[in-house]
Amino acid sequence: MNALVQAKNAPVSKPAPEGGKQLPYSLIGYGIIFVVFGVFGAWSAIAKLDSAVIASGSVAVESNRKKIQHYEGGIVREILVKDNQAVNKGDLLFRLDPLQAEAQAELLRGQIDGALALEARLIAEQEKSDAITFPQELLDRAGRLSTRKNMIDQERQFKERRASVLGQIGILDSRIEQLQRTIAGLDAVKISTEGQIKSIKEEYEKVSSLAERGYYPVNRLKSMEREIFSLEGRLGQTVSDIARNENGIGEAKLQILQTQQKFQEEVSDALREVGVQIPELQERRRMAQDIVNRLEIRSPLSGIVQNLQVHTVGGVVRAGEPLLELVPINDVLHLEVRINPVDINHVKIGSDTEVRFPGFKSRTLPLILGQVRSVSPDRITDPATNEPYYLGIVEVQDSQIPDEYKGKLTAGMPADLFIATGERTVADYLLSPFTDVARKSLREL
Repeated sequence: MNALVQAKNAPVSKPAPEGGKQLPYSLIGYGIIFVVFGVFGAWSAIAKLDSAVIASGSVAVESNRKKIQHYEGGIVREILVKDNQAVNKGDLLFRLDPLQAEAQAELLRGQIDGALALEARLIAEQEKSDAITFPQELLDRAGRLSTRKNMIDQERQFKERRASVLGQIGILDSRIEQLQRTIAGLDAVKISTEGQIKSIKEEYEKVSSLAERGYYPVNRLKSMEREIFSLEGRLGQTVSDIARNENGIGEAKLQILQTQQKFQEEVSDALREVGVQIPELQERRRMAQDIVNRLEIRSPLSGIVQNLQVHTVGGVVRAGEPLLELVPINDVLHLEVRINPVDINHVKIGSDTEVRFPGFKSRTLPLILGQVRSVSPDRITDPATNEPYYLGIVEVQDSQIPDEYKGKLTAGMPADLFIATGERTVADYLLSPFTDVARKSLREL
C-alpha cells in the first residue's frame, strides 16, 4: 500500500522537448518583429511629410464692387443684361429713352448756332465789311434747317442795320451838301455886297469934297451914306449866315461821327455779350450731350452682374438709384480665413495654401492653390461666439480657378483651407503629443 502511495506521488517523468524544432521559429518571429519595427522606426525618423494648418474661411466681400447708377434717371427703353451674366468693359447694360435729353441738346445746339451767326454778323459790322463771313463749323451745319434760318436771319439784320446807319449818315451828308451850297450862295452875296460897298465908298469919297463946296447935292450924299450902311449891314448878316451854316456842317459831321461811334459801341457791347454767351452755351450743350451719351449705360469694367434692380421696360429710374451691382472679374480671388491662435506661429506670409469649396456638389473637388498674403497683427474675438482668432487673407490667382467655378464664387461662399507649414517626420507626428505633454508637465513643475 505504501508502495502504491509512493508510486502515486512519485513525479511523472515527461518526454524531453525536441528543442531543435521549436527554437528557430521563435527566433524568426522575433527577427520579423525587430525588422518591421526597425524599418518603421527608421522610416518614421527619416521620412518627411508636409504639415499644414487646417482652417475654415470664406470668399471675401469685394471691396471694389461697383454699384451702377444713373445720375439723372429716366425711362427705361431696353434692358440688355440679367443676373449672374458676365459682361466686358464697355458692354451696353441699359438704354434709357432719349426723347427729352435729345430735345434739350438740340435746343442748345440751335442757340449756339444762333449765337455763332450773331457773332459773325457783329464782327462784320465791327470791321465795316460788306458781307458776313460765317465760321466753318456753322457752314458745316448749314444743311440743318435751324442753322440755315439763323444764318439767313443774321444776313437780313446785317443788311437792315447797315442800310439804317448808312441812311442816317446819308441824311446828314445831304444836309452838309445843302449847307455847303447855302454857304456858297452866301459867299457870292458877300463878295457882291463887298463890291457894292467898295464902289459906293469910292464914289462917296469923290463927291464928298464937291458937296462941301456946294457943287454936289447934300441929300444925294446922305443917300449914299445910308446905302453904304445898309450894304454893310447886309454884309454882316451874310457873314453871320455863312458862319451859322458852317456850324451846321460841323454839327452834321459830328452827328455822323456820333452815329458811327454809337453803332460801333453797340456792336462792341453785343460782341462782348455773345462772346461770354457762346462758351456758356457750349458748356451747357456739352453737359446735355453727356446726358444723351449716358442714356446708353455701359459697363465700366469686366465683371458679373448681380442684384439687378431694373426689370420693367418703360419703368422710371430715379436719379442716383442703383440699377445693379457689378462684381469685378479680377486676376486675384481673396479669401478670409480664421486661424486658431494655437496655430498662428506656423502660419507665415507667403505660405502655400490648398483651397477647396465644399459648396460645389462634386465627387472630385479640384485642387486650388493660393498663398497667404496677410495676417492680422493681433487676434480678434468673434462677438457671437466669443472665440479668438487671427484673420488671414489668402490670394488665389485667376489661373488657378477652374473654368466651371468662374462667375460662381460669390462673397461669403465657405472654403476649407490647408495652409502649409513645412515638413515633419512621421516620428515627430507620433511623438509630438507625448513631448508636448512632457514639456507642459515640466513647465508646471
